[in-house]
Amino acid sequence: MSEPRCVCRNHMKSLKNRYSSKEAALKQAMWHMKRARGATFTIVTCKTDPAIYHIISSREAKK
Repeated sequence: MSEPRCVCRNHMKSLKNRYSSKEAALKQAMWHMKRARGATFTIVTCKTDPAIYHIISSREAKK
């Protein structure tokens, strides 16, 4: 049986960026925070594949 693959979608219906480690996700979240001037982002584990991490914005986290 094959492993579950991540098919999570963002608000524009394209695949969410996938990060293989929490460190890689943190590095990208820091980059986003600098560009977004104070916006907050959260690192979450993928619902379909627990070995993958996603970055979500504070607006997405409230939903």
